[in-house]
Parts: sequence; structure tokens; C-alpha cells
Amino acid sequence: MELSFDREPIAHLGLSVVIPAYRSAALLPEVVEAFTQLLASRSAPSEIIVVDDASGDETAERLGEWSARWPNAKFIRHDEHLGHGAALRTGILNAQHPMVFTFPAIAGFEPADIKSFLEAIDEVDIVCGVRPGRNRWQWWKDAFPSCWLLGVNVSDPRCPVRLYRRSIFERWNIQSKSAFAHVEILAKANFLTSLMNEVPVRGPAQIAWLDDPSAGKDARRLFFHPEFKANPQPAAASMR
Repeated sequence: MELSFDREPIAHLGLSVVIPAYRSAALLPEVVEAFTQLLASRSAPSEIIVVDDASGDETAERLGEWSARWPNAKFIRHDEHLGHGAALRTGILNAQHPMVFTFPAIAGFEPADIKSFLEAIDEVDIVCGVRPGRNRWQWWKDAFPSCWLLGVNVSDPRCPVRLYRRSIFERWNIQSKSAFAHVEILAKANFLTSLMNEVPVRGPAQIAWLDDPSAGKDARRLFFHPEFKANPQPAAASMR
């Protein structure tokens, strides 16, 4: 098979912003409003998809208010708490546009950073965010196992802020329910020769839910189960 490094320009096309949320009622209005204003400046169509992973705060009670305030945003709620990766998968499956920008509802990340992602996407399939301030131990814990065992050559494989060509998800599905989904995506995309780039992103060096104990189970499945590494089904099939 002959590999091509040329990619069709895509930055001028439609964009879906996917925001997995869990107990983020206090922050979500600020994040959605920021993206609403940012996307209004683009000439291409866009959408915002918020996936509430059965939060135990007042998120559910405020969904009606938010839907009326931002009619162009789509709010999806899981009936039970499934995990960050499951919320990410739901959001991506509901995305309609050629580009998908994933952004967590967590304090410290800046919606305005999307501009640098859009500037880099035309030549690659995935633009990965790189958080500042991570020490050597955090790099080893996050990046070294992924680089060594999975061949993923990015410096912050668990950063949840990324821009994707949505077409990469047509060839496989996201199986991790935990935040390990971010590593899984890179591993499968790398296996299928997707091109990746990195840009700096503002955000916290440590995120508690990235260390969800269930992430270890997902990691073991990815490392040791061949059917998990290269599931041939398209993403949509796994969510029916």
C-alpha cells in the first residue's frame, strides 16, 4: 500500500465542538458561551455538543434553561454515569461536521486555543494539545508507556483537547469508557497511519479523572487484547 502524506484542506469547513461534562454545572455556561462567540466568527457551519455523563450536580435541572439560551447547541444526557470515554464517544458519534474539536468542561482550559488547532489541521489528521508545566514524572507516566508500547509519538497523549478529521472515526470504534479513550484513539489512528501534529494548549498539568481506576482496565485491554486494538467495526455500530 502506498502511503500519502497529502491531506485535503479542511480548516475552512464545518466544525463540531464536543464537550464531555461531569459535575460541571458551574463551568458549562461559561464554556458554551465562549464557543458560541468563537464559532460565530467563522463563515462555515458549526455546532456545539455537550454530553452530560449523568452528573450528580444541578446539570440535569439546568439543561432546559441552557437549551433555550443556546438553541444551536445540542445537549445529550446519559441515563447513568458511564465514564469520560463513553461521553466522548457519544459526542463524536453525534457530530455532523468534517472536523471535531474535543474540549473538557474543566477549569483552566481556554476555548480560544481552538484557533491554533485550526491553523494546524490542514496537513494532518489529528492535532493534539500539549499542556505546559508537566514534570518529568508526569511525562513518564503519561507519554512513555504509550510511546514505547503503542508507538504513539506525541508528548501529551492524555491531553483531552484535540482537533480531529471526523473521517478517522469511520474505520474503528472507541471502546474505552474511561479517559484512557484519548490514548486509545491515538493508538488506533497511529496503527492506521494517521498523521498527527501538536500545539501548545493552556490547561492544568494534572486532571483527577485522567487517573480513574477503570483506565487501568481499559489500558490492559488495549495492550493485550488484539480485538480491542484493531476492531474493524465503524464507530457508529458500537453505539446502537
